[in-house]
Amino acid sequence: MIGRLPVAARFGLLFVAGIGLYLITSPWLLAGLLVLAVGCLLLTGAGWRTLLKATSGLLIIVGAVVIMTGLTIGWPEAIVTGLRLLTLCLFAGAISLVTSFSEMLS
Repeated sequence: MIGRLPVAARFGLLFVAGIGLYLITSPWLLAGLLVLAVGCLLLTGAGWRTLLKATSGLLIIVGAVVIMTGLTIGWPEAIVTGLRLLTLCLFAGAISLVTSFSEMLS
């Protein structure tokens, strides 16, 4: 699905998604978009081991960000921040899995 789009369109969509995610304040809507991002990642056709390797470090970092944000600003804001960050990173991961390095350079 994503791999059929031209490379410029893929990165353009990622740019728009990044801006859009940071304009959304509803944790329920962000959770729905996270499910969509996970679906996009699964549709890349990458194996489970590849996906686990790619996301395990990300989950640790996002977890640390959520904890620190929760302790300093508040837990509702921390949840929204974590959902935004994780969703954007998973969309970016899906795009990078279906885009070759040479396509990224062009």
